[in-house]
Amino acid sequence: MIFRVVPDEAVPAAYVNNEIDSFDIGINADALARATAVTTGDIRKAAGPNWRHITLNQGAGLLTDKTIRQAVLMSLDRSAIAASDLAGLNYDASVLNNHVFLNNQAQYKDLAKETGLGLDKEKAKTMLDAAGWKVGTDGFRVKDGKTLEITFSTITGVKVSENEGQAFQSQLKDAGIKVTITPIASKDFGTTLSQRTFQAIAFTWVGTQFPYPALNQFFNPKSDSDYSGYNNADVNALIAKVSTEMDQSKRDDYVLQAEKQIWTDVQIIPLYQRPDQWAVKSTLANYGAFGLGSPHWENIGFTK
Repeated sequence: MIFRVVPDEAVPAAYVNNEIDSFDIGINADALARATAVTTGDIRKAAGPNWRHITLNQGAGLLTDKTIRQAVLMSLDRSAIAASDLAGLNYDASVLNNHVFLNNQAQYKDLAKETGLGLDKEKAKTMLDAAGWKVGTDGFRVKDGKTLEITFSTITGVKVSENEGQAFQSQLKDAGIKVTITPIASKDFGTTLSQRTFQAIAFTWVGTQFPYPALNQFFNPKSDSDYSGYNNADVNALIAKVSTEMDQSKRDDYVLQAEKQIWTDVQIIPLYQRPDQWAVKSTLANYGAFGLGSPHWENIGFTK
């Protein structure tokens, strides 16, 4: 096995020129098109462990109000966002409605269905009306002289981030919520999260084959990855039970109980499970697009 160091932008060309036998396409539509044209190769795909989402900072601005966070969730057409993000990738991603289990895992539960908090723009408008947020002459909602406004931080040069910011802005406008897009440099992304200097931001969570620690990572106030600032005593108690319970059915039930509360509180809005797509030479067996599995190196090799 030989590893070659190739600059990211040169990887598709190296594959086309037979300099490498495989590469991870990711969500690069141009790379997919170039790899597809190679007649001696295959495109191998699976639903991967990584997922795209929008995090809301519950301690920032008007997002301290749970009613507003719920209205944001119900106003978003996440299926349209997924289709736009993945355009040209020949991959139909289902909307993800869970923070712990992915669509193709047996324990997956549709939390939008379980809680009744899914895409429902009319219900979102009714909730905002009842909360006193009335639509003004400019189409945006106002209460006590204050405009219902949220800022969305996009990462400069990251296409999906910029795309999601525009979709967030456009879709929430229909509900009367004003969205201001604030670009940040890639080098400032980590600091923006850790210092919580954002209101809404989209990025990818990198998952593994082991889903249960996700609750503790994302929603435990003691976790460095609790970027939303979430802290719920009942959920904290359930997280502790998940960490020590040996009976899988009980553990899954604790996860569902916690997830229902988390979904209702609206901190992290999942978008979709990202595709795991690889370009692989046809003669290379059992390699590429492992999805939620792991490579069995003893079974990988070239066919005769």
